[in-house]
Formats: sequence, C-alpha cells, structure tokens
Amino acid sequence: MYGDKQAITRQHMGQRSLPYTVYGHVEPRKAGLLCFTGQLLERTVQGYLLGNGYRLYSPMLMRFVSPDSFSPFGKGGCNTYAYCSGDPVNKTDPTGQAGGRTGLTKLLKTYGLPKKMTSNPT
Repeated sequence: MYGDKQAITRQHMGQRSLPYTVYGHVEPRKAGLLCFTGQLLERTVQGYLLGNGYRLYSPMLMRFVSPDSFSPFGKGGCNTYAYCSGDPVNKTDPTGQAGGRTGLTKLLKTYGLPKKMTSNPT
C-alpha cells in the first residue's frame, strides 16, 4: 500500500520518516502535524485544506472534495475534482487551483531531460 518513504518531518527528539502513498495518504496514527507536501493534516476529515482553506483534498479518495473554480476546460482541465491532473509524482497543487510542476520536473524540463532516443539501441 505504501511506497518509498518520501517525507521527513521534524519531531522534538530528532527526525522520523513517514511513508505516504503517491497521493499523500498516511496512516493517521503515525502522522505528525505537517504531512504530505508540508501541508497541515486535518485529522477530523483526514484531508488537507489547500489554498488557505479554499479546497479540501482527500488523499484516500485521491481527489478534491469540491470542484475547482478554474475548471472545466480552463487551467484545471476537464476533471474539476482531479488532484494534480492525476500526476502527483510530477506535479504539486498547494493552492487547490490548477496544480503545477514540481521543482524537480521544472529543472529537468529546463535542461531538456529526459531526452528521447532517436535511434534503435539494438
């Protein structure tokens, strides 16, 4: 159910790792104050209020609970409830409105990586 350990949060006595799914689900009893992408986990609803409370994101449902005002067919795409356009590995959405690329994805794109192979390697 859980992938690699993707986040480290500081505790009073040092650091600890928390395993998350790619959509940010973490076992509630193991969660700290700040969780997935550095956001505050709202324990009562088991989700994150992104964009200063603009939208509730549910990592268990892997989507937002309310539609995006930028959608449909605007920056948010045709699925008004989608989180990061269905690509939470390469995108982030801290505002709850039309997520963008992560820092690593932006850096790779700047250098034109990964390159497509132009010839057959065999």
